[in-house]
Amino acid sequence: MEPHHERWKARSADGALNASQRAYARGRARKSALPYMERLNDCERAGVVVKCACPGKRDVRWFTCRAHLVCRACRKRRGKQLRSKIHAALAARLDEAPRGHQLVMMTITLEHTGDVGDDRRELMDSWRRFRKAYHRRWGRFSFVATHEVTPGTDGAGHPHAHVVCVWPWGAPGDGSAGDWELLRKMWIAACPTARRVSFEASRTPKNAARYISKYVSKGVQTDDFSPQLRAIVLAGTYNTRWIFTSRAAWVPFQPCCQDCGTRVIRANHSWHGTCAPTPDSTPEWADPGWQQDRLPLDNPNAPIV
Repeated sequence: MEPHHERWKARSADGALNASQRAYARGRARKSALPYMERLNDCERAGVVVKCACPGKRDVRWFTCRAHLVCRACRKRRGKQLRSKIHAALAARLDEAPRGHQLVMMTITLEHTGDVGDDRRELMDSWRRFRKAYHRRWGRFSFVATHEVTPGTDGAGHPHAHVVCVWPWGAPGDGSAGDWELLRKMWIAACPTARRVSFEASRTPKNAARYISKYVSKGVQTDDFSPQLRAIVLAGTYNTRWIFTSRAAWVPFQPCCQDCGTRVIRANHSWHGTCAPTPDSTPEWADPGWQQDRLPLDNPNAPIV
């Protein structure tokens, strides 16, 4: 972490930064100098302040340690938040698909070498080869997927992935895009070290979203992971995505106020609600100086609570 710490320390001394950018750089430099477990101890304590424009709405501090693999609090929050997002994505993609399509839950694996990082990269290369083969034969399809790492019987760490695909209904041996036996052969061809692949139809987008979010929220803090394996997984998956999707899979995010249910928009690096005022009153946020006086956010990219 030494180069990372020095880079943020040097940036915090940059005279071209504004006050919020300098404060952020100083915070990153301070945190990067701490051991990983000490940074986790700040979870549920350090955060940023966000606020809605609803009358009487108090400031709310948003917390995260961004370490869902080892932090139980962040793991539960991440699974809950992503479940609704995945549900909306799968429901939208299924609605726009031609009639006769369904959600198919697919688990892809490969022969493990003991190197979590290399196995994960090979798994993704194989998935890309599979998708290209599918595209050439039947065209593109939508999917939402997540990675998972399990200890395995040898305790060396076994990466695999769970994918929910929007595919047409078919039957074994009919040669269609829904022929699971044909798709299994295509996966084996794309990933020669794979020994098996499983398919299971999902009745509803809700069930499929629950299936994916369950694996999204799994970490490496359980007792079957040794301290050494936890370190291997964290190192092998550093700066990588745990969720991957087809293009334009997500439904555009539109935050809403938890009190009034109306949309929340962003303007001039500050967030405010769109609660409709009474006909004879002027909303508080209509005052140009209100944003500077009432919403001094250090982080303009802070999420909405």
